[in-house]
Amino acid sequence: MSKDYYTKFNLKNAQSNPNVLLQSSPDDFKKYTQKFKQTSDTERKLNLIFFSEENVEIIQKQLILYVFEKTNKNILVPRQDPLSLKIVMKYFFNEAARFMGTNYTEQVTKLNNLVTQHIGKGMLVMARQHVKYVDEISKPREMIPLPINVNKTRNLPGQL
Repeated sequence: MSKDYYTKFNLKNAQSNPNVLLQSSPDDFKKYTQKFKQTSDTERKLNLIFFSEENVEIIQKQLILYVFEKTNKNILVPRQDPLSLKIVMKYFFNEAARFMGTNYTEQVTKLNNLVTQHIGKGMLVMARQHVKYVDEISKPREMIPLPINVNKTRNLPGQL
């Protein structure tokens, strides 16, 4: 190893990237830090686009349309709580985001579809349950029929 390698390596680099200690050459370290900077920059841009207010509004509209279409245009659901929506968005961002260069539109579309499918299924079940509940409570109560005595003696057991 050259002396130049040791002058580039310092404790700050080791603390921010512990993998640096296992690097075999200065070029590997440069490639790693450059890749890390690209990923961080790409992730930041994708994060800004995906969590923007405009995209949250798009997901809100997708959810309403998803339930509306799945119920044969019978049920129109209200807008969802933005904080709850962002929690689910964060989960899918961490699990499914692929930080692949500059194709942000395709990545955001895929993430939006995942969020819409996940939340939409739950909303669909709850909306159908609510409709059945409203139908049930709007009908008059059905009384349970009186019990029928099947005993021929018409006496209860244990009585004379």
